[in-house]
Amino acid sequence: MSTKNNSGISAKNPEKPIRDNNFLSEVGKYFLDISKLTFGGLILSSNVGMNFDLENLMVYGKRMTETQWNSFCTFRDSFRKKVEEWSAFSQTLMPLQKAAAQDKTPPYPIETPIVYNRALDEITQDDDIKLIVIGDNPGKDEQLLKNNKYLVGQAGKIAAGFFARNPEFSVDFRKNAIILNKTPVHSAKTAQLKYIQKNGGEEIRMLIEESQIWMAEKTAALLKSLETTELWLVGYSELKEKGLFTLYKTALEAACRNDRAWNRIFVFQHFSMNRFSIDLAGFQKNHADFSLQQAVHALGTLHKAEIFTQN
Repeated sequence: MSTKNNSGISAKNPEKPIRDNNFLSEVGKYFLDISKLTFGGLILSSNVGMNFDLENLMVYGKRMTETQWNSFCTFRDSFRKKVEEWSAFSQTLMPLQKAAAQDKTPPYPIETPIVYNRALDEITQDDDIKLIVIGDNPGKDEQLLKNNKYLVGQAGKIAAGFFARNPEFSVDFRKNAIILNKTPVHSAKTAQLKYIQKNGGEEIRMLIEESQIWMAEKTAALLKSLETTELWLVGYSELKEKGLFTLYKTALEAACRNDRAWNRIFVFQHFSMNRFSIDLAGFQKNHADFSLQQAVHALGTLHKAEIFTQN
């Protein structure tokens, strides 16, 4: 049996549209004080009945300011340098990654144990960055030397397809999104990081933990500098209590909770296996009066409340 929150929504099985302020106060409170969201001019407004609307008043390209561009370059360069530093553990990681992948994973070449996202090098000051998308960790396709880019496998194709089918977001997934992970340490499947962490000794355990905290803190600083960009945490099962990425969650919350950037963080199911789309479709079915943008932000806020209210 699922448990209902105070807004009248079942977290696992929403039952009815929300037409009063309970949802905004209990779940959507994070963006009550925002006047503008992202996607180039989506405005958050509310009518007398507090049934909020996201109005696509205009869609425009917006280059980074000099300050924002410098912040991005600082993040990118420090991330590249940090991956080079962490790569000192590559020879220790490779046999662990190979052993972990033996469990229900077809053989594949392990080429980059710790992956820097080379797509960051393609971003220019003229790019309109509307999203920072946070996946879990680099998988089989991402670590291939010919790629060394994040979300280039099936999950990434699903994500790109979602935005291509829904032009109201005005997001080109490969042009308007910075794609990062909770750790750059590779594993074929995210759950296999548990094996690597357990069997890699103290130095590997510390590497995986340190990389999460570093990524969360530096990503938070970048988010704050990109003043209208949203951060989407996709894949949250391992953010739950005792999950692999609780350190990432804790560090991100500590860095953003008391900042306006906190209102621009949303949590979703992962794009892999269509979980994002299935979850969103279920939410829309029970909230037919929401536009697509409204449904996305409402769902992302609901999951955010579920994840970040856990001890």
